[in-house]
Amino acid sequence: MTAVGPSLPCEELRLRTALLREAIDAHLALLRSAVPHSPAPTPPPADGVWCETVVRSPDAGAEWHLGGGWSTTAARALGWMRGAALRLADALDPRPADGPFPPGCLRLAAPDDGNPGAVFRDWAADAEYQAVQRAALDAGRPVSVNSRGPDVVCGSGEVDVLYSLSARPVRAGAPTRRVVRAL
Repeated sequence: MTAVGPSLPCEELRLRTALLREAIDAHLALLRSAVPHSPAPTPPPADGVWCETVVRSPDAGAEWHLGGGWSTTAARALGWMRGAALRLADALDPRPADGPFPPGCLRLAAPDDGNPGAVFRDWAADAEYQAVQRAALDAGRPVSVNSRGPDVVCGSGEVDVLYSLSARPVRAGAPTRRVVRAL
């Protein structure tokens, strides 16, 4: 490795580095004193919570809105989501003794197929995690429960299907954004 230009002795490099460090520290101190530290802004309270159930199949190029509802509180939104999760679980993973199907027509899914119904049933029973999601909704953040699994859609053969339950806080006075679609 060859040096470009005259090389500086180590002692002079240390001195220049120390002076540069002092100048940077002084500049940062000036910036900190000019702008008082404030905590992150808290979002304004939500006027309600929009909940919805959506199923998508990118392979089939389709999306289905199964239902939605307006809740006035995070607790009610999670109650809505829990009911929707149990309905999805019963539809996707019916129990032989509880459903409308005779036991002989149901078969166990392969372990690697995934079981979206079991995911929603497990979430509906997990009160601790729902408390975490309630706190997130109260803080103005959206929450969701998602799963995926194979299914047959419109006779197109087995495709991957994505199931989603979600809730998001909504402010009635929030500014709207206009979506421009390309022609």
